[in-house]
Amino acid sequence: MILALLLGLAASQCVEYQKNYPSYYCDDFLDWEVSSAVHEERWQRNKEAYERYFDLKTRYLNKGDEDHPKLECLAIARKFYCAYSFPYCTHDEPQRGICEFLCELWKDRCPEEDYETFCASKESEKCSFSNALGVLALLILIFL
Repeated sequence: MILALLLGLAASQCVEYQKNYPSYYCDDFLDWEVSSAVHEERWQRNKEAYERYFDLKTRYLNKGDEDHPKLECLAIARKFYCAYSFPYCTHDEPQRGICEFLCELWKDRCPEEDYETFCASKESEKCSFSNALGVLALLILIFL
């Protein structure tokens, strides 16, 4: 019982993401802490983010139907999927959602894509991608 509790506490600890060599798909973007459990699964989580992006890009390139993603959607998809795959970690809340502003960009630029699944637990502060993209998102919204 005590061992299970200790393992649970260790799994929810926040750690700085350690980049890999050669780099994994999301390594360029991750500058926030993730839970140790998420960090241990980094290869699989990078693979899932890449697969989501690859599917979106394939549908963009095939442009056979009206609901294909647009280029502006593709432009933020990699960052969006990486933020989803690697939730921001705080010591009292090991897995927070994607930042609200990133979810709003997703909704605006990717209206045909799934919003509810990815943004169900969006947060406005201390969320995945809050440090790296906040200023850029503000500038994008100003110039749109």
